Amino acid sequence: MDANRVPVTVASWRASVPQITLDRALVQDRAGGLDFSRVLFLDIDGVLHPEMPTDQPPFACLEPFRACLRRVDPLAALPIVISSDWKLHHGLEELRTRLQDDIARQVVGVTPDWFGRPDGTRQKEITAWLAMHASPGAQWLAIDDRAAWFEAGCSALFLVAPIRQGGPGCLDAVTCAQLALRLQQFLQPDLAGR
Repeated sequence: MDANRVPVTVASWRASVPQITLDRALVQDRAGGLDFSRVLFLDIDGVLHPEMPTDQPPFACLEPFRACLRRVDPLAALPIVISSDWKLHHGLEELRTRLQDDIARQVVGVTPDWFGRPDGTRQKEITAWLAMHASPGAQWLAIDDRAAWFEAGCSALFLVAPIRQGGPGCLDAVTCAQLALRLQQFLQPDLAGR
């Protein structure tokens, strides 16, 4: 294993690939280009494509997300961490390939898998990642379709309404417009009060 990557051993039947919680080589290559005072956590199923079986292909909503991200973060300075269960069955390089080059260069790792723990929620995985790798006091925003995996009223969650709840089931154009506003506030918190 590359010494620049920080693996997490997962004592879980769920994982079939090593989890790279932080790709230090990518971070070093982008020295001065990533701001770890803010981190974006990205789910895949129900965010980049509908979770329920539909006629939409995998990553059908990648392009609207990509355009949204480029609009609010043109310098690609926001680190992205994959919080999706895709991390359990797809290596970091494969995930980057699926996310296209411009987003892939922001993907710095994956959250650890805490599913088997009694307190194993996605929010706990995120806070564990932040404790291991982010700047002290770092702010975070998670894009996810499962509110139950976060504390009730979690202000750091951008919820994509699932199809089963009458939502789009992924980041469609309308949801991406809402996300762009949320990301602008997240990246420039001094504008939130204006």
